[in-house]
Amino acid sequence: MHGPDGTNYPNQSVFTEVVKPERIAYSHTGGKEGDQGVAFESTWTFETVESGKTKTTIRMVFPSPEDRARVVKEFGAIEGGRQTLDRLGEHLAAAPLIVERTFDAPIEKVWKAITDAEQMKQWYFELEGFRPEVGCEFGFCVEHDGHTYDHRCKVREVIAGSKIAYSWRYEGHEGDSLVTFELFPEGSQTRLRLTHTGLETFPKAASFARSNFQRGWTALIGTELKDFFDAEASANNSN
Repeated sequence: MHGPDGTNYPNQSVFTEVVKPERIAYSHTGGKEGDQGVAFESTWTFETVESGKTKTTIRMVFPSPEDRARVVKEFGAIEGGRQTLDRLGEHLAAAPLIVERTFDAPIEKVWKAITDAEQMKQWYFELEGFRPEVGCEFGFCVEHDGHTYDHRCKVREVIAGSKIAYSWRYEGHEGDSLVTFELFPEGSQTRLRLTHTGLETFPKAASFARSNFQRGWTALIGTELKDFFDAEASANNSN
């Protein structure tokens, strides 16, 4: 690390444990250039506290109370840890939201389910004016907690059979985002990846919280679309 006064702080970390996605641990040494520095063992733990939210804890263990006090006093370790987590939060707020599911259906069937307006209204929304064509503008309204959210969208990219992307904004609110559906064949099955970027451009209000989008897309892709394919398969088997 390089301090604002030009001081260099050489650091070295060695991972000692990785338990994905619950915990990472590493041994660390570091300090001012030319100084003996301080060693410590650090553990980061990640705990789901509710849908779409994670509690992250940093624990640092030092060889002695004196070493701990020195790091806190000379290097501002506690404030530095808080700033690190704040920056992590800012990074995650701007990171793409991604939901993936694999369906027991051929890619042609999944493509039709995400681009045919008649099929889409059975698991997604009833999209006014939707066509899988670049430049097509369409919209739909959703009622939630006594409020109406008027969605305005425009198709930005179409690769027949594998990808469709459209902008996603709300009439009367700031912000614009992009929703992308991508399909990948996996034998007789199809993996769908939904990516939603630009969520950080929406108002900083509870209605537009990232966790709401996470829950919504997870329900649509993981439950509603799956149920749609299951119902189709059941109807075909009964015939």
